[in-house]
Amino acid sequence: SKESIILELSHDYIIWIILFPIIATPSYIWDGIFIGFTASKEMRNSMAGALVVYLSIFYILKSNFGNHGLWIALLLFVMSRALIQWILYRNIKKIYQIT
Repeated sequence: SKESIILELSHDYIIWIILFPIIATPSYIWDGIFIGFTASKEMRNSMAGALVVYLSIFYILKSNFGNHGLWIALLLFVMSRALIQWILYRNIKKIYQIT
């Protein structure tokens, strides 16, 4: 059946399915913080920076790693987004004088 074929194919990607929510959580937490600060410009900038990371990694890995390269690029996208948001938060702290 179609369902069994899909389940069989998904076994190759189970590690990425498990890792994604764990690794992506910080970027979503930072989204909430930035929404609270109404810092949409900074959110846009973090997304643009992370997109550059994603596209760079994806084009490097896609030919040798196939779909696994896509997953690696996606994980590095959310990781770099969280890192960029953390860096931008430090600037926001200075603006709002948060300790």
